[in-house]
Amino acid sequence: ATLDDVDYQHERPDSRSTQWFQSIVIGESWATTPAQLQAELLKEDIDSREMLPPMSSHDMWQRVDNPVAYDICKRTLNLPAVIDLSRDDVQRVCQAIKQILKKK
Repeated sequence: ATLDDVDYQHERPDSRSTQWFQSIVIGESWATTPAQLQAELLKEDIDSREMLPPMSSHDMWQRVDNPVAYDICKRTLNLPAVIDLSRDDVQRVCQAIKQILKKK
């Protein structure tokens, strides 16, 4: 089952993802941030990390007006990135996310 207003990265039909990071975008209807979800997942011994900030936020790059990148960055959490996750591990991560978000 899916959660309303939580989006998962989609692979375009004309491309193939490297699957380096699996990420979710937490919709604004949820009363939580990626940092809060990350802290709750850590209590369940599930590693995750907030999305890296847009390249243009770094001093070495020219600052550009890219509000979509900044918005997505604020709402994205990278899920465990381990090559040998089992199906049970993936299910456990999904269930934990659902339970945590439904408490909020």
